[in-house]
Amino acid sequence: AANKTLLYAAIDEAHCISQWGHDFRPAYRRLRIFRDLCPGVPLLACTATSTPKVRDDVIDSLSTSQ
Repeated sequence: AANKTLLYAAIDEAHCISQWGHDFRPAYRRLRIFRDLCPGVPLLACTATSTPKVRDDVIDSLSTSQ
């Protein structure tokens, strides 16, 4: 039988959460729900273009710890 454990979730272009606001992908606003439903699953937010402010915005938006 296949293992159906979710090992992690990845978000690409995470800087858009900060730079483009809620209009970029409305689903990004619901990522907090994912974290509530899967509290033990690590969340990886990826971006190649980030500043300290963008990093802080992404962390705040996703309710993650540093």
